[in-house]
Amino acid sequence: MARRSPADGAAAWRKLEGLLAKGDLSPFYVFFGEGRYFVGKAARRVKERILPAQDRCELLFHSLTASEVSGAEIAELGRSTPFFDETQMILVRDADKLKERDQKDLLAYAKDPAPFTHMVFLAGEKFPKGELFSLLKQKYSKGCVGFPQLKRPACAAWVREMAKEKGLERRLSTEILEGLVETGLTSLGSVERQLEVLALNAGDLGKDGAAESPPFGMPEIALQHSYL
Repeated sequence: MARRSPADGAAAWRKLEGLLAKGDLSPFYVFFGEGRYFVGKAARRVKERILPAQDRCELLFHSLTASEVSGAEIAELGRSTPFFDETQMILVRDADKLKERDQKDLLAYAKDPAPFTHMVFLAGEKFPKGELFSLLKQKYSKGCVGFPQLKRPACAAWVREMAKEKGLERRLSTEILEGLVETGLTSLGSVERQLEVLALNAGDLGKDGAAESPPFGMPEIALQHSYL
């Protein structure tokens, strides 16, 4: 019997976070879905779990784009012993654009991965097609996570959760919260940044939780630069 997928990106995120918190790390991850905020959040959290020492991240973290590197090069990097004999992470963006030949080169690696390498593939809205990803889904199903877009009730709950984490839960007016939820339906990343600005300017919020100039309309950061 096939496992049911989480109903929304937040549920999928919590399930993944639970596995990572237990130290249950996979050699491979494939993150995809319409919930791009959670795709990026998942990639960042995996990086935090694999590479907790920030001073060594530059040497142990490799960010690649599928259209700019061959499958053979990715596989070779995966087999290369990292500095300090520690664990390394390879992030491959636009993984659904890997060509058939590149997938074949990576398929051989996926059948016998290096114990010190964790490979994270970031794809589009759909799970990538191809022999490589079929194998990964079969052997590493826990690491293949789709993040559906949040619907309004789940989005409202997530926005309130973010506000609570930043100490703003009781300081925002209903009007501001509703505006944040509306923004969150298309860009939770923008909401997160707006809440960070509100948290920095919490003194400007009145006793009734109103702010004269909520920071709506902040420019969106390009998707390819917002993951890590």
